Amino acid sequence: MKYKIQITSREIQRNGIKDVKIISDELGNNVELDIDFTKLVKFNRTVSSTIKDFLFFSTIVYSIDKSVSRKRFRDNWTRDLSIEIPLVNFELFNSVKEEIGNAVSFLTGDNWKFDFIELNENVFIDDNSNELDDSFPKQTSLFSGGLDSLIGVINWLEENQGKGLALVGHYDRHITQPKTDQDLLFDLLKSEYEGRIELVQVRVGQFHGGEETSLRSRSLLFIALGLFVSNSVDATGSLMIPENGVIALNVPLTPSRRGSCSTRTAHPFFLSSIQEILIKLNIENKLTNPLSYSTKGEAVANCLNQRLLKECIPLSVSCGKRGHTATWQNRHAKGCGRCVPCIYRRAALHTINADDEVYGVDICSESVDIDSNGESEQDLRAFLSFLRKKYTSEDISKILISNGRVALDELFIYSEMIYRAMEELKTLLKDKGNQKINEKSGLFQKEFNG
Repeated sequence: MKYKIQITSREIQRNGIKDVKIISDELGNNVELDIDFTKLVKFNRTVSSTIKDFLFFSTIVYSIDKSVSRKRFRDNWTRDLSIEIPLVNFELFNSVKEEIGNAVSFLTGDNWKFDFIELNENVFIDDNSNELDDSFPKQTSLFSGGLDSLIGVINWLEENQGKGLALVGHYDRHITQPKTDQDLLFDLLKSEYEGRIELVQVRVGQFHGGEETSLRSRSLLFIALGLFVSNSVDATGSLMIPENGVIALNVPLTPSRRGSCSTRTAHPFFLSSIQEILIKLNIENKLTNPLSYSTKGEAVANCLNQRLLKECIPLSVSCGKRGHTATWQNRHAKGCGRCVPCIYRRAALHTINADDEVYGVDICSESVDIDSNGESEQDLRAFLSFLRKKYTSEDISKILISNGRVALDELFIYSEMIYRAMEELKTLLKDKGNQKINEKSGLFQKEFNG
């Protein structure tokens, strides 16, 4: 499927950006991008043109990702997508277009091909009346509304007393819950670290909702937004991307989950691929994940402000299937309780005796039908299958290699981390799980035999 980008100007510009449309014979209608650039305008004067190109490119990828249903393709997942994108530094981007295509393909599980052509005008509009002042924080972190980014932010602020931190958030007009999560958490953080944090929230999506909901490319867009702020305040500064290493690697729990079910949002190979691309684009900002070697339980336990963390926990959300409430037992809950992120979260909170949240479904209760063949308990069954196999660290190393490239010097570190994460889950199930779940995981037999 081939796509082209159309950029038009109006006498009255909307939200600090020109009108952008995605055109393709394969689409029923042209896709009009919805980008509220007003929160980024003050960074526009000091950010490099290459970073502007990178952000524009990422918004296009995100919008196409939303617009093209995977159900149109033979395996109901892998899409073949070819895009021609106009950029100011088009020749520079063409020099690394294969690397970019490989990185985005790894991220989303598709086959992306990019060609870059000359852009003769600025997409983002300068506004001299709203410029960045010297008091703005020089360090930047992504801020999703989840538990990991919250912990990353708290730890940095505790370790860098007196210094400021910019938090970059993203939301979509069709997916508004993240904005609410970010706002609520930011209010608590602001009261604790008064005068030291700034929130930069940016809306990026399209005016009409897309066909596809997997949205694997959102992390690329999120990184591009963070880089825009980071590069503007410090051309050689770092962008923090706090995510626990277990979720980042997202080890496939069963062989069938090594494709579509294995997200790669902050996979070390993806982040290192983007870093290498940035270097070749002459962008000096570094991508860092301060939680890359920590399980979620370790990230929670090692948070440097436990009091504030426990106040924030009820406002944070980790659910990967939020809003799919039809089969929930408690439809007012924030998280489903049975997806991979929710299960890791619950096991982690149990390590600090904070597992008192209400979930859409309580996986430890007798009401969960683990023997059903429905999709609702699919993730839980995958966890139990993984536990039942009693994998060693060496076994996990082989699985990690099969799911995506992992540096050999880090393989043992990561496999040990996954092993520790499974031990956290075992502890939760032993302490709170029903007999059927413990039998399915092999824990009951082990405990019975002493």
